[in-house]
Amino acid sequence: MAPRFNTHLGFLIWLIYELLIKRLLKVNIDMNSNNQPIITQLTQLLTVGNAHASFEQAVADLPEEYRGKRPDGLPYSIWELVEHLRIAQHDILDFSINPDYKEMAWPDDYWPENQTPEKADAWHTSIKQIQEDK
Repeated sequence: MAPRFNTHLGFLIWLIYELLIKRLLKVNIDMNSNNQPIITQLTQLLTVGNAHASFEQAVADLPEEYRGKRPDGLPYSIWELVEHLRIAQHDILDFSINPDYKEMAWPDDYWPENQTPEKADAWHTSIKQIQEDK
């Protein structure tokens, strides 16, 4: 069982440590000791972008007419992916900080019902929540 965290980022760092470093690489790091370089690197990988575009860069200035279109051969529109990120990220955060957390149904509760945003401001609202929940 994961410990409770005050931030989404804290939970993600713990999750990466548990799944990648500890289990796959079989390296045991005392997270309470002086391992600031490792924690700093994990934080940068999750927040700065390094070799990939940040979320903000990826969705910046995306024309409205493309938000609900599914590219040929792909199962989701950009809107569906953004909403999926928002919902999943918020669920992880809720799990991490809410002692009364209620589990969501997978996969139905993690995807939007519609291929396109229902309202004009839904795109901006979803992006704003993703940024606030980081």
